Amino acid sequence: MKQSVRSLPRRLHRWALVAAVVIGAPALAYTQSLGEKQERKRNDELLQEVVKTMNDDCKTSIKATWDWQSFKGRLTRNSNHVGSNCGVGAEDIRRLCLDGDEGKQAVKAGIKTIVCKGDGGKDGKVHLDKKTRTLVYSTSIDAELQFHITDYLKQNL
Repeated sequence: MKQSVRSLPRRLHRWALVAAVVIGAPALAYTQSLGEKQERKRNDELLQEVVKTMNDDCKTSIKATWDWQSFKGRLTRNSNHVGSNCGVGAEDIRRLCLDGDEGKQAVKAGIKTIVCKGDGGKDGKVHLDKKTRTLVYSTSIDAELQFHITDYLKQNL
């Protein structure tokens, strides 16, 4: 069977794509160990518990998510959990709502999602993207004291 010169590059392109997927797939298919899965699950449970209470008190439906890749190393050390650390931010949001209707309205209008990241170091970081209404709360297992974000929220909501 004769092939035209025009169809050859297209067929080579398809094979190159298939080869790239087959060769690259194992690198992308990182599997978590049982311990990592259990740590992530426990930390997510801790965070979601606080977020549920926050949403109930604020009359909101803010979602809390994780940037797991930003966490390097363990998520739990002794009784310190990154899920609890990130929960401090959600608790601060809850306190704003409990302070009155202005707080509830500001939270409802200003925050849609909370992202818990692991690049906060010992001091922690917070950033509110007003365009996407995403609050990024960065912490780490090494955080000595959990920082509160009430003042930041009052200035940025």
